[in-house]
Amino acid sequence: MPRMGWRGKRLTRHFQQCRICRHEACAQIERAFLDGASPREIEAEWKFASYRAIYRHAHARGLFLTRAEKLRGRIANTVAAATRIIEKVDSARVTGSNVLAAVRIVMKINALEEKDRLAARSQM
Repeated sequence: MPRMGWRGKRLTRHFQQCRICRHEACAQIERAFLDGASPREIEAEWKFASYRAIYRHAHARGLFLTRAEKLRGRIANTVAAATRIIEKVDSARVTGSNVLAAVRIVMKINALEEKDRLAARSQM
């Protein structure tokens, strides 16, 4: 029988003790997390004692990386839409406030992407 490394032992222990892994709605809870629900929202909806359990579960299952990848796709679509608005500033009838809003959106999204990249790096 092959020896189990420390990560395997750690995951085995997690699955044995994790309330979320043993919860009948585990797949739904994970889907809610991946769709962007905060751990506190999940805690309230499924009546967990602590939102920290959701963080532990998400880290053990690698859900943060999956969530970040999904968010990057959404961000790319939003950036593309905001960029189109900015590019059409000369030919379209848009107000200055619309252009500034689009610029702000792109800046916020770029900051969120950087934050996600740093979070994904820290999980590796």
